Amino acid sequence: MEPLPRGPLPPVLKGTTPLPVWSIPTALQPAQAGQRATQPSASSTSAHQAESKSSLVLAAFTWFYLLRTILFLYCALTIWGAPESGSTAWLTEHSGVILKMIPRGFSPMTATAVARAGEVSYDAEQLHTILLMTFSVLGLYSGVAWWMFLNRNSRIRWALMCSSGYAMFRIAMYLVLHSASGIPLGDSQVQFMLLNFLVSFVIFGFMTFDPKITNEFESND
Repeated sequence: MEPLPRGPLPPVLKGTTPLPVWSIPTALQPAQAGQRATQPSASSTSAHQAESKSSLVLAAFTWFYLLRTILFLYCALTIWGAPESGSTAWLTEHSGVILKMIPRGFSPMTATAVARAGEVSYDAEQLHTILLMTFSVLGLYSGVAWWMFLNRNSRIRWALMCSSGYAMFRIAMYLVLHSASGIPLGDSQVQFMLLNFLVSFVIFGFMTFDPKITNEFESND
């Protein structure tokens, strides 16, 4: 049996009854088929937008950890290779602020312990050693995280889920215990903790509840 010819419909002859539209094969309706091909459905459009958003989030994390790696390793190499330079002097002068910022507020108790440790006086050589080890470890950690994001390794997703969830729990418990004890916190401390809680919440939400991110990591395992 020969296949039906493709192309426009023949003209209707006089004295014949035209076929109803619903009985004409789809292949013989080039105009309608073209319309269906050129007009994507709403579901496919929304799926494409969600996939683009997820890819943008993962790209942002990848670039973030790459820049962190470069920054921390640059600071470590500066302290190690040029201990008398102006950059090293600036890092040493602001070592108290740097050591407070490195715990990133995700662990306020650790940040408080570091702040109290600032009461102990260190000489320049000791500070250089502390900062060198700190920047080296953080640079190595950030480099591993960047590599895992670049290769969509699911372990980094689980690590971020656990660390951000634990950070939210620690910050919430710290605020509750301080409120119950009656010890007031400064406005800047509360704002800093709430900001870190919000950042942890966003990271936890994306890594846990975004199906596109989950599928992209699991497809590479």
